[in-house]
Amino acid sequence: MSEIRKILAFLLLFAVPAFAGDDDYILGLNTFADGIYSISAPALEAYLKDGQDTQKRNYAKYLLYKTYMKQGKTAEAQKYLRDIVDVEDGRFDRNQMAADNMALLTSGDCAKAVEFASGKPEDAVIDGYLNSKCPVDDAFIKTVLPKVKSENIRMKAVTKSADKPETVAKIFDATPLASLSPASKKYFGIYFYKQKDNARFDRVKTDYMDGDLAALELDRFWVKGDKAGYLDRFAAINAKYELSGAAVCRAIDLYNETGKQFDCNLVNKCMSDYSVDFVKIKGACFAEKKDAKGLTAFADSLGAKIFPGLCGYGEYIFANSLYTGEKESKFSDCENKFHIADIMLQKKSYKSLVNMFRGETDDMDRYYAAIGYAGLGKKKEAADTAAKIKDSYLKAKLAGVLK
Repeated sequence: MSEIRKILAFLLLFAVPAFAGDDDYILGLNTFADGIYSISAPALEAYLKDGQDTQKRNYAKYLLYKTYMKQGKTAEAQKYLRDIVDVEDGRFDRNQMAADNMALLTSGDCAKAVEFASGKPEDAVIDGYLNSKCPVDDAFIKTVLPKVKSENIRMKAVTKSADKPETVAKIFDATPLASLSPASKKYFGIYFYKQKDNARFDRVKTDYMDGDLAALELDRFWVKGDKAGYLDRFAAINAKYELSGAAVCRAIDLYNETGKQFDCNLVNKCMSDYSVDFVKIKGACFAEKKDAKGLTAFADSLGAKIFPGLCGYGEYIFANSLYTGEKESKFSDCENKFHIADIMLQKKSYKSLVNMFRGETDDMDRYYAAIGYAGLGKKKEAADTAAKIKDSYLKAKLAGVLK
């Protein structure tokens, strides 16, 4: 059936209504349902001129508010919504009405919007206010904020005011810390640290602390140049809060600067990517502590790409017997491998020489391997290895060794 025929049918059906104006009301209801707002609105307006039934009048106003909202006629929509905003009717979408009313108020009068939000502190209402151009001002903080139960809504007010530190401070002061989640406490802690609001930062960290806030607390010592204070506080909180990144790197620098020993595994927390530089720093730590067990396990764990970070300590490592494993072959790729080999030779570490150069094909590598075999009393292996050397000078040197 076409829209025109529907309308004619309604007009004929209700040509003799039982009550004055009911024809307009029924026409308005049916055409609204069909989305024919150009007819439903005038019909409902006409009903309101004469209709006496309170429930019908309220529902007519509800439909007119909905119609004018759809049409973008905000002044007309607000007129009818204002009349029914407190009316109880099961047909009304209360949440949508509250949200629409807030949207209409914030478009023209922020003070009235605050007043409305204070009277109806529902999430949808306050969220509508916070999504508008209206500010989070003293009136909002005083009358609306105390009634906000949703932490998300409260924190939305904070983020909307992030460029106004005084406002954020007022919201914070009006918020019981115990009511906030760790994420919200952390937000306030980081925010106040950046604002150099030490008093409020301290209030947060007294109630809540994690690795990020602990790092900021340490940063205060660093900025003041209090090196001893930094290390003392670092030692007290590192294990508890699992610090990482710059906070740990700074501690390592200070430990090295003051000559204090530290747990070499801190390097893993300082540097997230395993690189040659990472190996250099951690290797230096093990070497400094003369930790043979730690250095051996570390060296054995390294891949070929980053192992060169240990090469610079090779001579020191073997001179001090800090490597006790059997993967000396890793050092065969070091540029200073022959200096390392000379240390092994001086210490008569023949097994290490063999482990380092066994299977290599260069004459000098075979030279040291042959010496290693000879030192271990493996004359056949020594002779076979020496026989493969082409350099006459090296052959001559070995001749005396292999007798």
